[in-house]
Amino acid sequence: MARTTILVREGFYTTNRARLTEVAPDVDFVPFGDRDDMLSKLPRAHALYGGSPREDVLESCDLLRWVHMSSAGVDRYYSRELAARGVTLTRGSGAYGVPISEHVLAMMLAFTRGLPQYIRQQTRREWHRTATISEISGKVLGVYGMGDIGSDLARKAHALGMRVYGLARRDREAPPYVEALWTPDRLDDLLAASDFLAACAPLTNATRGRFGAREFAVMKDTAYFFNIGRGAVAVQADLEAALSAGEIAGAGLDVTDPEPLPEDSPLWDMENVILTPHVSGGSDGTPDRVTEIVLENVRRFAAGEPLLNVVDPEHGY
Repeated sequence: MARTTILVREGFYTTNRARLTEVAPDVDFVPFGDRDDMLSKLPRAHALYGGSPREDVLESCDLLRWVHMSSAGVDRYYSRELAARGVTLTRGSGAYGVPISEHVLAMMLAFTRGLPQYIRQQTRREWHRTATISEISGKVLGVYGMGDIGSDLARKAHALGMRVYGLARRDREAPPYVEALWTPDRLDDLLAASDFLAACAPLTNATRGRFGAREFAVMKDTAYFFNIGRGAVAVQADLEAALSAGEIAGAGLDVTDPEPLPEDSPLWDMENVILTPHVSGGSDGTPDRVTEIVLENVRRFAAGEPLLNVVDPEHGY
């Protein structure tokens, strides 16, 4: 019987060769360098980690049964096409909740403590106590998308004394750190109640453009909007208009549409906006969590067990 072959990005293979062999001793691990190298070796592989096959090469990959992406979002990949060929797609859910939730809290606290204004004053060597200072304790955080990232944010916010309302795709019981957990038909209730609203959902057909002019108009004019999932979950022109008109107080954006953010975007010059270049998932702890998820799925694949974080092609995550 032929041995199972898993194609692995060279850097990951070099760093984790011993552990890969330990969790799956009967598997042949084949490293690849650049994309051309990956595509040339892919027809002989049963699984792939560290790259994504183009749709037009799938027909030559009869052995392929599993593709793992280290990212939490997989909207850029061919989940439907893979599923149609019997290929399972898995993702890195569970690796990013800690850093992204901390990133959102950092932006929230920056706004409530007036840090953007005081940082600007520092560059001008000015000493003025002019910023309005507030607290997050007792305020309402609305979390749109209660997966790994949204749930981690909700737990931390609750621990800091915030009231947390969440919105999830399916009706389920609210965890103890969430005061109310609603389904998508209650979005307006979430918008109206929130002092801070965090978009933590993946980009799917159902979430694309979900936050537009109508939704921003429902929010409090004192509320802040945060997007750390995918830029296209919000209609960027509508967000810019809402910020300019004072319909919402501010926004913290780690993702935009498009990326990189064009130089002529008005968001760059808005004093009520904090921008970071899609870095919220990075930290000193992220690589270890990514590695553990990969190794566990390699073990499961080799043993014929159900994989972690399988993407549902109908829902896109």
